[in-house]
Amino acid sequence: MTKIYILRVVLMDFRVLFAYLLFFNLSGTYSNAQNTSDFVTVWKTDNTIPPILPQSGPNQIVLTTTGINYNIAWEELSNPANNGTAVGSGEHTLTFPTVGTYVIRISPGNGTFNNISFGQFRDAHKLVEVRQWGDIQWESISFIACTRLNITATDAPDLRNVTTLESLFYACLSLSSVPGISNWDVSKVTNMRHAFYGTLLFNEPLAGWDVGNVTDMSEMFVYAAFNQPIGSWNVSSVTNMYAMFQNTSNFNQSLGNWTLSSVQSMNQMLDASAMDCANMATTLEGWATNAGTPNNVMFDAAGIAYGLPAATALAVLRNEKNWTINIGDAVECEALDVSLISFEAKNNNGPIELEWATASESDNDFFEVERSADIRNWDTIGRIKGGGTVNSVRHYALTDLNPLEGKSYYRLKIVDLAGKAEYSHIKAVHITINSTQNVFPNPATNTITILGKMRGQVKIYDLSGREVLRTHIKTERTMIPVDNLLRGTYLIKSENGWDSKFAKD
Repeated sequence: MTKIYILRVVLMDFRVLFAYLLFFNLSGTYSNAQNTSDFVTVWKTDNTIPPILPQSGPNQIVLTTTGINYNIAWEELSNPANNGTAVGSGEHTLTFPTVGTYVIRISPGNGTFNNISFGQFRDAHKLVEVRQWGDIQWESISFIACTRLNITATDAPDLRNVTTLESLFYACLSLSSVPGISNWDVSKVTNMRHAFYGTLLFNEPLAGWDVGNVTDMSEMFVYAAFNQPIGSWNVSSVTNMYAMFQNTSNFNQSLGNWTLSSVQSMNQMLDASAMDCANMATTLEGWATNAGTPNNVMFDAAGIAYGLPAATALAVLRNEKNWTINIGDAVECEALDVSLISFEAKNNNGPIELEWATASESDNDFFEVERSADIRNWDTIGRIKGGGTVNSVRHYALTDLNPLEGKSYYRLKIVDLAGKAEYSHIKAVHITINSTQNVFPNPATNTITILGKMRGQVKIYDLSGREVLRTHIKTERTMIPVDNLLRGTYLIKSENGWDSKFAKD
């Protein structure tokens, strides 16, 4: 049976603490309240990940920090007498008597503790909870790839010295709630790249953030569940909004109040987002009439329709501001009387199953399922007759028997009896090629070879998300030199959606 432990960082030897407990219990004046200045986390030592990534033993955890002589203590929940303390410096490994779940309490003590980072994914899978931020004056925090992390802490982290929140919650797949996050003081932060990338459940308000000093918001919400109003943000210092909301399939908020005076890159910014016709229109209109909107910007909202009245704003941005814009069609924003309650695209081991449902329909003629490889050019792959006028739930389905290799996109075109049309949100599907058959040797020393029919640009990233190499694949067998890369684990991503990873010895 798995045992449960508490780890407590204190400022004194446990024997001294025990004497204090005994004395104050006898005198009736002792309070057993926890030390509110400690950083408190919960770790499950036997959580596992694929063996290609580094990880400690099943009764160990690795604290990844740059602190010096910081204090640690732990205590078993079911047996408080079973406890221990330690002093850590830098990356510190804790070995416990047995496998279990532990609560860690950390404080600077007579040393320093102001950073925690999982940039190399080291034991990120073992961290399951942050219970208290404490009085730590953080210099940087990054919970990259802490896929099982939940945050229950009700206090706020002290971020007065923090200038980067890059990869703050990158790929924190289980994270759904961060109490009080909208009130965090992020006023000194300049870099929010990847901050919520891949947070599939996170949708907390962030309108209270002071982002006036932020310059980099690239890929900030990619694949996140985020859909909260942030139109009040002061983004006048931001230069990089590359792919900020790409594949953020719930995001549907107007950004028309943003002043973009410093922006240089908005490539792929809203591609495959859920921005609807009305919010896209008000966004374009707001930017076109704002005196602070800069010239010569590239902006992508591929496949996103906009209201007909915004055509003038689009012309201003293109012709007067010299913007290069990739966007969907101009349509009437008046919604059809069809209540679409779901639309899903599922990979069924090859064929793609498209399923959707309506709560009610009025004068609905038909649905067309459209597919794209680039969110720019769309092909109709099937048509399904609509329900006409109905007031009950109806379910529909269509199977794409010949899907595209790699990443592709699907949407519904809903057409009424008068010929008016509107589009659903875009759904992305990734058909994965078995990476173990396509990248070798693994681990690699001097070169890797990629086998397969994929073509196009390939980028290689280290586990902090930094691009370290890029090349083009033109044949079914491509050798890539990696002798200049440092020892570690690397991610491979291609522009057609294929990805893999390898280790460098």
